[in-house]
Amino acid sequence: MDADRKRWNKKFAEGIYITKPSGSVIEFSTLAKGKKALDIAAGMGRNSEYLVSQGFDVDALELSDVAVKKLKSIKGVKVFQVDLDEYTLPQNKYDLIICINYLSRKLFPQIINALKPGGVLIYETLMHGKETEKLKRNPDFLVKEGELLQAFNDLELIEYKEFITTGKNNVKVNKALFVGRKPR
Repeated sequence: MDADRKRWNKKFAEGIYITKPSGSVIEFSTLAKGKKALDIAAGMGRNSEYLVSQGFDVDALELSDVAVKKLKSIKGVKVFQVDLDEYTLPQNKYDLIICINYLSRKLFPQIINALKPGGVLIYETLMHGKETEKLKRNPDFLVKEGELLQAFNDLELIEYKEFITTGKNNVKVNKALFVGRKPR
């Protein structure tokens, strides 16, 4: 945990992060019927801040001290500094859960349980593929083709795609996006 915290503190302190909200959060957050949201691995708060601007009450989970300080400055965001390897998500609490650019397979069943009936999940993360492999990322933190579909098959599918996009510094990466709704 300390090594991860130090690594993320350094990255965020150096300004190595995306500042605009995720396009998938902008596009699909409107599908949530209620206004209680969870931002998993919220980073510097780009998506939490967007959700608050749309009327959501946001719980943000984050490990980095640097990011937590920034998140606490965003009015309407309740911040929890946690190690997601040890944290347990509350059950049936959220109308919307977002997880952008973070992968913890251990959380998959917890995410489903944390959604209220009718709640929406937006999960977008890096995946295996030619572009991402050029970056020499740890393959344990990349989803495989179709993995999000399988992991969240208990949810009603709204959108699924695997695609190549341009990230920070115009670097191309392979990503997967899953959007689903928990049955009522």
